[in-house]
Amino acid sequence: MSESLILSRLRDSAASVGRAWTESAFNTRLSGLFDRISDAAAQSIIGRALHRESTGAVYEESAFFRALERMITGVVEKCSGAFGRFAADAESSGFIGLWRRTLGRLGIGYGTLLGLFFFCMFCCPGQMWSNIYALAGAFGLLCVLFFVTMAKKRPVLRPASLGLGFVLFVIATLAAVLTASDRGDAMRVFIFFATAFMLMILVAASLTDAAKIRQFMAFVFAAVMLTSVYGIYQRIVGVAINESLTDVYANAGMPGRVFSTFENPNNYAEFLVLTVPLCAAFALSCKTAGGRFLGCCCLVLPVGALLMTYSRSGWISFALAVLVFVFIWDKRFVAPIIVAGILTIPLMGETVMNRIMTIGSKRDSSTMYRVYIWQGALGMLRRYFATGIGLGPASFKTAYLEYANQMALNAVHSHMLYLELWLETGFIGLASFMTFIVGLVKKSALSVKRASSPAVRLALTAGVASFCGIAFSAAVEYIWYYPRVLFAFFSLAGLCVAAVNIVRAEADGAAPETEK
Repeated sequence: MSESLILSRLRDSAASVGRAWTESAFNTRLSGLFDRISDAAAQSIIGRALHRESTGAVYEESAFFRALERMITGVVEKCSGAFGRFAADAESSGFIGLWRRTLGRLGIGYGTLLGLFFFCMFCCPGQMWSNIYALAGAFGLLCVLFFVTMAKKRPVLRPASLGLGFVLFVIATLAAVLTASDRGDAMRVFIFFATAFMLMILVAASLTDAAKIRQFMAFVFAAVMLTSVYGIYQRIVGVAINESLTDVYANAGMPGRVFSTFENPNNYAEFLVLTVPLCAAFALSCKTAGGRFLGCCCLVLPVGALLMTYSRSGWISFALAVLVFVFIWDKRFVAPIIVAGILTIPLMGETVMNRIMTIGSKRDSSTMYRVYIWQGALGMLRRYFATGIGLGPASFKTAYLEYANQMALNAVHSHMLYLELWLETGFIGLASFMTFIVGLVKKSALSVKRASSPAVRLALTAGVASFCGIAFSAAVEYIWYYPRVLFAFFSLAGLCVAAVNIVRAEADGAAPETEK
């Protein structure tokens, strides 16, 4: 009773503060200025291009995708008959029926298994994690999905919904194995990409209605909260300062950077940038005001953990993600969010302020180290502009030494996602990836207003925000060097594909699939 009263009073206080801000003259003027800037941006060439309907139907109805779809549908249909006979025999044996009834009583469906897999993948401590677990889990779940699809409990995923850019990027990464000087190492890296591709297809094919979208976001929410608590615990007990990750002279007094269940604070920050918007979407999709309030309060944990990573690129990326999320969700809150963010900076502590002041500083060795690597990588690009050098750090290191700056001889990647993709997969690889991700973000943004379900609408909003935010980190970090970030990136892409497909099905009048 007392807890309900406290929550009620907290909500009333927050509402009073919100009303006072909304009715203030300062907010009115700031909102007016923002609206004029927003309208000007919408009328610009880039703004009109982003709002224009996608021309994806051209390739979706092409002969290639129609043939691919017929082939997949034909295989599923032929297998469905054999599977039906097998399932009937297995059901009559009693064991399968008992197993299904047990899972049913426990409430464990395919969506639950999928969510648990992602929860375990991100919560497993770095020293205990092996990427072979992700490969085995993704392949196993895809096999289960195949059998579920044959049993007519899931629709067949249309290959065209993944986008032509995705298909070309898959081909480009496979070709990059053949062009690599060290094909063994290239094949090792391609396995990571193959796992990420499977995860994307798995999520896109599995989340077929709003309930499944929200269930998946719930597992992501739980994983982010648990890793955040662990990260804050690391800060409390203390983390040793890693001088290979921090310039201790330019960042005097800064404590050890937390990394939670990941192996590197920058990687953990990238994971949070990709997932915290989804956590916000889950919190805001709660049906009760109390649930929304508590969910939003929990977001303090991952934001605090993100600060403790001391990842400057992560901070900037997260700020961009927040602005994009709020802009799509409700433009009226953009101005207060900006003001609140500026006012909060001085309250973050001296070490955070000092870290912010080193952004772009030539005195910081990690900043200059990136510049030196980019100089050498650009030299490589002039020679390998079209074909690339092939996948893997071994091929990169071999080719890099000829062009390396003497201040950065031991680099194993270019410290920039876009540059790395160009170097490893050639111009076709970079162009196909950019076509894929920009097209997906555009389709997701255009689908937000058409979504009838709040959960789907918020999931699309979170996806757009996360990809816009992580785009900055990708400009200063090779964010896929740590495979679990690669897996999170393509899993989020799969969620966006699934949400866009749900919106399209609603527009076509198709009834959403139900959980079975």
